[in-house]
Amino acid sequence: MPGRSASPPPLLVWNDLQAIARMETERAALQDRIARLRPNSHRRVVLTAQLVELTKRQLALETELRKGHGASH
Repeated sequence: MPGRSASPPPLLVWNDLQAIARMETERAALQDRIARLRPNSHRRVVLTAQLVELTKRQLALETELRKGHGASH
């Protein structure tokens, strides 16, 4: 139909939307844990690396959904 986006219907991407929500919750938990640690602690460095990786995965999934290819997972 003219004027409609090419993205898949919401029913087909709900797993991806749930995964994004879980990642956001995980990110918030990591940020809380990081905030409680000393600035130069080894554990903080490790958690920060985990946060960066999780953020990259979340952004990649969100980008995939925006492009309309989200039902492949």
